[in-house]
Amino acid sequence: HFPNHGAAATLNYLVIQLKRGLRDMRPVVLQGPWIYAGCEAGDLSCVFLPTSVCDTSNITLGPDGAPEAPVYPGRVEEQDPGYVPLIYATEGKSLLWFTSILTGSIFRPKPAYQARVAHEIEKLGLSVEPFIGMQVRRGDACG
Repeated sequence: HFPNHGAAATLNYLVIQLKRGLRDMRPVVLQGPWIYAGCEAGDLSCVFLPTSVCDTSNITLGPDGAPEAPVYPGRVEEQDPGYVPLIYATEGKSLLWFTSILTGSIFRPKPAYQARVAHEIEKLGLSVEPFIGMQVRRGDACG
């Protein structure tokens, strides 16, 4: 479960956990409700394609409600922010490249969602060429 730090921060935490799983050579299972889901199932299944073909609905839970299989105890802060697998680092691939590839391979929008986004881009008259969108925050509470 991820704390409510915003949608982008939540996705960033997930990428951190995926990087940790790759570094430690352990599977990472993404399950449970998402604060920013917006989907009827309480997850992101209406927006993204499944991240795995594995069925996680039958995981055995212990008396404390935690999975009995060896798992990470929960979200932890990034321990090695610059981690890039050796195979990519020796090829000169950057942290930005690795994080982009990892994020893109996991968060793959469903075709219907992609079509909706394309329609909105067209309605706004924006270019269909690749571009970067950036949120400018104008009023967060600080401190």
